Amino acid sequence: MAILSSIRGRNMEKKKKKAADKTQGKLVRAAWCRLDDFDRLDREKTLFILPVSSLEVHGYHLPNDTDMTSSMVLAEETGALFARKHRDWAVVVLPLLNIGTDELPLPGSIEFSRTTVYRALREYAWSLRRFGFTNLALANGHGGLMHNIALDDACRTCNRKYRMKMISPSVRVFQDFIFGKKFPLVERHLRRKLTDREKEGLTDLEHAGGWETSIVLAESPSLVSKDFRKYGSSMLRMSESTKKWARILEPIFWKLPVLKGIMKVLGVPLAEGFRIKATADKMYDQKKERYTYSGDPSVATADIGRAWKAAMADEIAALMEQVYITGTKRPSEIVSNYSAFLVLRRDFMVAASWILCILLFCLALAIRVGLLG
Repeated sequence: MAILSSIRGRNMEKKKKKAADKTQGKLVRAAWCRLDDFDRLDREKTLFILPVSSLEVHGYHLPNDTDMTSSMVLAEETGALFARKHRDWAVVVLPLLNIGTDELPLPGSIEFSRTTVYRALREYAWSLRRFGFTNLALANGHGGLMHNIALDDACRTCNRKYRMKMISPSVRVFQDFIFGKKFPLVERHLRRKLTDREKEGLTDLEHAGGWETSIVLAESPSLVSKDFRKYGSSMLRMSESTKKWARILEPIFWKLPVLKGIMKVLGVPLAEGFRIKATADKMYDQKKERYTYSGDPSVATADIGRAWKAAMADEIAALMEQVYITGTKRPSEIVSNYSAFLVLRRDFMVAASWILCILLFCLALAIRVGLLG
């Protein structure tokens, strides 16, 4: 046993040395690099990728590290693709930052505050920036609203304050898959057409549904419950009256400035928006029943998971190129669609607070002047 342990140890050391010796044009792991490896990195042409997701309950059929797995898969697959296309760049995958908010409120989910997530990412970014590294992409596997707003807030702050190029593209891209907009791309990698049943099962507010079950089947099949196919579609059906109201309100929404922006970014009909909202409410209100997944796990296959990985990497790498290579996109543009909700953003709240303080000061001054007069 001692000899085997020694051999394994030497093999691991060889792998670490090999990874650390080859930086430019390669995907390397920050945890395996040494000081001289970082010293050699070109500050302008090094891209760090940080996977960031927390433990969260994913039904009775998937492990709690499902979002963490997705984060790591996206970081490595996208990083490897970017490195192959741009040989003069180094791509460094950082260890998973196991943190998140807006987790499903069930035993096993680990919850942090939105402020904690924001500050952790801001300080993580500063740790790179103070030594001259400016390029950082977040690989995120968790779709929680406030979680993604915290990631977007951190990107905006670091881009403005530290002059970085920090982006959070994962959920922005994944939402197009969830709403069925990227089925042709998935089919190209899958090398077959998706069936109508698969398409319906993959089109929902995804949580431990067809997509994520497929991802884990592709990466760690032994961790998926063998009876996962018994969990069918959880899709909520809207009443005809709700659909009617949605049709009446949708033209009005498109005429109001803020709501128009939200409708445009989300890219779904208002009736679908109502259904998604109802699904989210049910997931985060566990008082009446345990609602542990959203979607249809029964349509999942490992092949779909592998096709998702390749298709997501294509889309995210394309956004990375627009930011880091061609400069056709500003870093703060590459955030989740949730940033369309302006009132939830940190910069909006900070600006609103300052405006309120100024108004209160002016009011107090006016009252004082009036009293003196």
